[in-house]
Amino acid sequence: MKQLIPHFYPNFACIASRCSDSCCIGWEIDIDPDTADYYRSCITDGDPFFPQLSQKICWESPAHFLLKEDDRCPFLNQDNLCEIYIHLGEQALCEICDQHPRFHEWFGDYKESGLGLCCEEAVRLLLESGEQRIGVLALITRQYRQMMYVKDMQESRMPQPQMAKALGVPPFALGQLTRRAGRRSAEQLKRQMELCVSTDFDIKRGAVREEAALDRLMLALTEK
Repeated sequence: MKQLIPHFYPNFACIASRCSDSCCIGWEIDIDPDTADYYRSCITDGDPFFPQLSQKICWESPAHFLLKEDDRCPFLNQDNLCEIYIHLGEQALCEICDQHPRFHEWFGDYKESGLGLCCEEAVRLLLESGEQRIGVLALITRQYRQMMYVKDMQESRMPQPQMAKALGVPPFALGQLTRRAGRRSAEQLKRQMELCVSTDFDIKRGAVREEAALDRLMLALTEK
């Protein structure tokens, strides 16, 4: 299988406590079955850290971390660092924590991977990479297209596992899309998608410069 990636993709690394926001706050993080089994196996060992795995994880399917009252992951310490990473190492992270904000899509023999624009470090790499504005526009358009699909699937009451399969995204990515789509009406998403498409058309027919078109689009998308 051939993999297609932006040239800055391999340079991505979580900046952890240096991030002005945190992807470990504000959403319930599901734990994939393999990692959940690993955490269960650790509980019986004698390390004083391991009892926290039992106390701070809900084991009902799907297993997930029990958020604190301030919506922080229970393993996110006061320095905004992950206690699981500190005590058990990177290999002990669940799929969501290991992969975010990466995304992957499959087209026959091709696998396309990228970085979601929900992460400030991913955006920094993109903007500093010299990537053409048309590439940035493609990522923005992809986000809105997927939110439109999610909105349609929600209205048809499609189960989440089927939604994730139809979109070709892991469950945690579906959760992000669902939350973003929930903040917008179907009509808003339609208008925003039309803005993305018209901007792409204007650039490709030479009606406007890429930088000016993208600036105009971002202002339009962020209007209340």
